[in-house]
Amino acid sequence: MSEEPNKGAAWIDLELSNDDYHSGPGISKSSLDLVDRSPLHYWHKKIGPGKEGAFETPAMRLGSLAHLAILEPELMATTVAVMPQCDRRTKAGKEEYAKALEDAEAEGKQLVTASDYATVTAMKRAVKQHPLASELLRGGTREGSFFWTDQMTGQLCKCRPDLIDRERRFAIDLKTTTDASAESFKRSAAKYRYGVQAAWYSDGASECLGYTAVDTFVILAVETIAPYGVALYELGQDWIMTGQEMYRRDLNTLARCLETDKWPSYSQSIVPLSMPPWAARSITIQNDNLEHPF
Repeated sequence: MSEEPNKGAAWIDLELSNDDYHSGPGISKSSLDLVDRSPLHYWHKKIGPGKEGAFETPAMRLGSLAHLAILEPELMATTVAVMPQCDRRTKAGKEEYAKALEDAEAEGKQLVTASDYATVTAMKRAVKQHPLASELLRGGTREGSFFWTDQMTGQLCKCRPDLIDRERRFAIDLKTTTDASAESFKRSAAKYRYGVQAAWYSDGASECLGYTAVDTFVILAVETIAPYGVALYELGQDWIMTGQEMYRRDLNTLARCLETDKWPSYSQSIVPLSMPPWAARSITIQNDNLEHPF
């Protein structure tokens, strides 16, 4: 099923699978992250030899499984199989594992470890026990695929918000982390450019729906280790406005590279490397300890 409020320019696909979304055309926020590192990194991953077979880390696998457990539990029940407890160093264990893998593939299911399954089950329980988080997750459109054409560059753009509630005009994005405390997560938000994501998703939804669909962008942070702390963070207008500037810069850079077929890496000149404040403070503390050991 597709909705096309701005026919020909933007649309929403509510039936597109996650795999088809990621393998299909369109510039996503993760694409812009590659451009931000350098255009050459985008070329390598999206056009060049790195295009074949993306490497998925254990943390990424756990994050994907947590998304299923928390946001699409009904889908998890039909797409996930739990690996049997077996010693794969033995012949019997290898055979049991091979049989489980064969059965999972035959049923079109993903085989996950019992440990990962137990972890995301505990994370799901923690979210359900958080009064506001569980209330915000009621209703809305989950995992819809939004597509639009950027008017300045002509590039097809896309995003796939975890949840958008059009009536209450907010979006939620689930993030898994080892530390959901405010101070730690603030650093994560800056490092992983969550402000760009908030702006990209908010503007993309507005392009597709024809009105400002997201007034509030909320991150649901869930820890992946016991006691599975849960926190809700709103990215305000300072994050959004900065994110808009950053994604516009990245998108314009990508459009120029696609037009010229030139994909520069880092700076072509010598760049002065200034010492970050935290490093200077660390050296000062070390010197103080040497001068006053007791």
